[in-house]
Parts: sequence; C-alpha cells; structure tokens
Amino acid sequence: MPASRSNRLLTGELQLAWPKMFGCEGAQNDSHHCNKDLDTLLLKARQVADPRERKKLYDQGIELVLRDAPALMLWHRRVFTGLSVKVQGFTPHPDGIIRLRGLKLS
Repeated sequence: MPASRSNRLLTGELQLAWPKMFGCEGAQNDSHHCNKDLDTLLLKARQVADPRERKKLYDQGIELVLRDAPALMLWHRRVFTGLSVKVQGFTPHPDGIIRLRGLKLS
C-alpha cells in the first residue's frame, strides 16, 4: 500500500499518519475503517524505543491494512525538484519533502 505524503515525515515511521488515516478515531479516516487490532499495534509501536521492534509491529499493522483494504489510492503526484549546481548532498524523496540535513551550498 502506498504511504501517504505525511508518512515518514521526520522519523521514517508510519506513526505520523496511519493513526489519522486508518485509526478508528482518525481525523482523516475518510473510509471509516476501524480495526481495533490495528489501533493496538500502532499504540504499542509508539511506546517501543527499539526501531527493530517498532518495525515488527508496523509490519503486522501493514498486513492488517492490506487485508482490510480500507482505501484505494487512485493516483499519486509527481514531484519535480530543480536546484542549482551549487547545491551538494541533495537526495530527492518520493514524498516530496525536502530534507535539509546534509545539504551544502558551494
């Protein structure tokens, strides 16, 4: 399932958008999808410090979302990025968010 634009915003994790999009009380849950097991997994993942353990929980959550198929993404936007040859260290990301860490201007 495609990740939304706000997923992985800063941390590389689903926690930022998935509770809003697929949580039972999610503010952007336009499909009205409600899976209490998914809510429980996302809550557990938020409380786990170890990234490998969080990934295991997220993987289980992804399986639930794929099984339930609460949304079908019918399009994605193309992101075009132009920059000067003076900019070094830029890596484009599919979510279109420009990350400044590691950028240098020569």
